[in-house]
This record gives sequence, structure tokens and C-alpha cells, in this order.
Amino acid sequence: MFDIKELIRKDAAFIDDHCRLAEAARLLCVSDQLLLPVVNECLEPIGVVTEKDVLGWLCAGRDRDAKVADCMQTEFTTLDDSAGLIDVVYMFARENHREIPVVSDGVLAGLIKRGNLIKYLIDKKTAANRGAEKKMKCGV
Repeated sequence: MFDIKELIRKDAAFIDDHCRLAEAARLLCVSDQLLLPVVNECLEPIGVVTEKDVLGWLCAGRDRDAKVADCMQTEFTTLDDSAGLIDVVYMFARENHREIPVVSDGVLAGLIKRGNLIKYLIDKKTAANRGAEKKMKCGV
């Protein structure tokens, strides 16, 4: 049985919209994440800022001390922590995301990485194949 909570990275870095873009860039570098969820004071996601956003901002010669709110994306995808496997796979495939923030009752619960989903699917398939092989050997 699939439980999305198995895939959630609960220690995912996040940032609030009042922080400086330089802090977001630093967090992206040390967190092994491609995006940072941007949250309000209630820890509700209000946007995301990606490596691409930061790079584009800096390459355009804009102020590195600008606030995250100046450069974050306000249209973004989240998954609910009750989402089923098909919903999770569909979101990654349809939107071509590599990471998606997960919410629980509207509050940031963590982040799911596409690579972790792929590993989960491979591990489950391998376990299912081993079970089928074992049944065949036992004559079931």
C-alpha cells in the first residue's frame, strides 16, 4: 500500500518571502534542493524560488540583496500528504517537475523529489518480482 509520507523529505529547506535572495541562493547550494518553498508566517506555501530563478535574477544584473518575494514564482504545484500514488506520478510526469512541495492541512510538510519516487517504484517492482519468483519456486 502506497503512503506518500514514505517519500516526503521532512527536513527540506524552506524560506520566507522577507528573506534576501542571497540567503535563498545559499540555502539552495547547501540543501541539495533545486527549489525552495517560500512560506508565510503560518508555514503555508506562497511560492517557490528555484536555482533557475536565482540565476536568471543575478545574470540580469539585479540586486542580490532583493527580497525572495521579488523573484519567487507564485504559480506552483503542491501535493497533499494524502495523495495517492497515481496522483503523485501524474504530477511529476505531467508537469515535468523534479521536486514538489507537500502540504498537510495547507501547511508545508516537506518535499518530494522525482528521483525518490523513481527509486520507490523500482524498489516496489523488485520486491513484487521477488515475491512472484518465490511463489513459482514453491509451486504456488
